[in-house]
Amino acid sequence: MQHRVVVLGQEAVSLDRPVPREAPGDRFEAIESLLQGPPEAVLVAAEGQDCFFRASLAMERGVRKVVIRDGALGPAVLREMAVRARALGAEVFTHAREGNRYERIHAPKDAAAMEIGVPDLEAWSLASRQNRGQPDRLAELGLVVSAEERDAARQAAPLPIDTPVAGLPPRLEETAFRLGLKPVLYLVVPPDELEALRLRHPGAYLETIETSLREDASTGVRHYDVGPTTRHVFLAADPVLARAAARLWVDGSSRNVREIGRLMGYPECCVAAYATLRSRANNAGLVYVTSARTRALRASYHPLLGGSVVHLVPFTPCTYGCARAVSWALRLVGELAPATQSAVRRAMSRPVLYLDQGRAVAFEGVSHADTESVSFDRAVFIGGQDQSALHARHLFGWLLGGGGTLRLTDEAFELEAGGQARRRLRRGDPALGVLMPFASF
Repeated sequence: MQHRVVVLGQEAVSLDRPVPREAPGDRFEAIESLLQGPPEAVLVAAEGQDCFFRASLAMERGVRKVVIRDGALGPAVLREMAVRARALGAEVFTHAREGNRYERIHAPKDAAAMEIGVPDLEAWSLASRQNRGQPDRLAELGLVVSAEERDAARQAAPLPIDTPVAGLPPRLEETAFRLGLKPVLYLVVPPDELEALRLRHPGAYLETIETSLREDASTGVRHYDVGPTTRHVFLAADPVLARAAARLWVDGSSRNVREIGRLMGYPECCVAAYATLRSRANNAGLVYVTSARTRALRASYHPLLGGSVVHLVPFTPCTYGCARAVSWALRLVGELAPATQSAVRRAMSRPVLYLDQGRAVAFEGVSHADTESVSFDRAVFIGGQDQSALHARHLFGWLLGGGGTLRLTDEAFELEAGGQARRRLRRGDPALGVLMPFASF
């Protein structure tokens, strides 16, 4: 049902007639329902990230006029809101109650890129580059570790490495392609794997592009024309689709993100949300912004969308509660052997503390979890097995060994056990670490 005007958020608003609005306790699904149609205009009665992501969601779903309260967003965030509105063909206004004044916010042509809900990307990228080749420094990225804490961590038992799920195919994207979920399959493979890929998909057409590629271990940012030779492969039953996807990628994958997303068969809502992001190259940053949207929009953390343990969906969901993304994941899981299905569900139904692509922690024996704290018996490390990962395992083994309640504050990771503070790791610049309360379903 299409509404003329809708109110999102919980702040009081004064209108001359009743209009549909987000009710106290409404979850993401109710917000989505209000935006069906879409409405002609949305009034956002919230502030901070709750305001920003509601306004963005409305524009992603086709709303052309969004009004927010004057002062609900800081100047820099308001500029980013205007940049997003311009990209989506919408208009954003602020409303001042004093004088009942409306002002359209225009995006400056030279607006600096800004991502909402993520750590400082510039500081993150700089620290990752500066510490390349220094395993201990990479393990401590985003943390402030004293010499005494470092020595204590080296003496502590490292967190055990999480046990991989047995029975998974090497690339779940190929399963999605065979199921018809993906009209075009896109993979990056070494040249010597190309022939095996052809044999696994007889009758499909392959379009390939050769590049050199190195991927940053912390952020997942790809650096082209350096590193080993790779092949970017676009595979489809219809040669026209494979050629079109390859052509769009060469022309600029960022510029053509919506068209490429459609060719890949990704949910439209997820493609629209992804297209608004300024930092799509930072794969680890995408986890932070998705979690921030999930919190702000009161969506659930569906375990099959958490990609730290098993990467089921090959796209960034609009939230971790997106029903269309969950449907995709369920189709894939349904193709696995029953024992593997059960193992995937168990492995993914655990809260995760995520720092970056090489450092994450899954919690087991959990009695409580939300986005600020988790009470647990055991913790396991998700990441690599190199020297940097080993030092990270020692750090988090020192912090988390023995279980307790981990609390995330702006300043630190703090562990309580027996009702008393036990250990503390300070957070530095960039402030990495987001707690995602995935649970069984």
